[in-house]
Amino acid sequence: MPEFETRNMGDQETDDFIKAPPRWLIRNGMILMIIVFVILIVGAYFMPYPDTIEGKGIIRAYHSSDNTYNYSIQVDVLPAKATSIKKGQQCFIKVKEYPYQKYGLLTGTVSEINNLHNDSAYTVSISTGKKLLTTKKFQIPDSPKYFIDASIVIRHRSLLDRLISRHSD
Repeated sequence: MPEFETRNMGDQETDDFIKAPPRWLIRNGMILMIIVFVILIVGAYFMPYPDTIEGKGIIRAYHSSDNTYNYSIQVDVLPAKATSIKKGQQCFIKVKEYPYQKYGLLTGTVSEINNLHNDSAYTVSISTGKKLLTTKKFQIPDSPKYFIDASIVIRHRSLLDRLISRHSD
C-alpha cells in the first residue's frame, strides 16, 4: 500500500494572511449589512403584490349568427371570499388545456357577481373581449368549452405590507 507524504505547504506568512480577516470588512462590515437591509426594506415597500381570490370555472363558446363565437366565462368562488369581489376588478385566467408558462394567461374583468350556486359558491362572470388572446399573444382556438383556474385581483398592496400583516395575524 503506498504511503502518502504529508508536508507543510505554507509558511508562517501565508498562515497569517489566511487567518487574519480583511480589515475593511471588520471596519465597514456592519455598515454594509445595514445598508443592504435598508435597501431590501425600501424595495419591498415599493414592490406591488396583488391580493387575489382563486376560483375554478369554465369557458363556454356559443356560435353566433354572424359566424363568430361569443364566450361565456363563469368562475365559482367560495362565499367567504366573494364579498371582496366587485365589478371591474382585473382577472387572470389559466386555461387548463394550454399551460400558462408556455401560452400565457387570459386577462379579463369581472362583469357580474351572481347569487349562491348550489349553496356552496358564488358564480362570477368575467368578460375578456371578442377573442381569447393570451398575454403571450397566442389565440386560443375556438372550442365548445375549456376548464379554467381564475385569479381575481381584489387589491394591490406592497410586499412589505403583506409581510407585516401576515406576521401580525
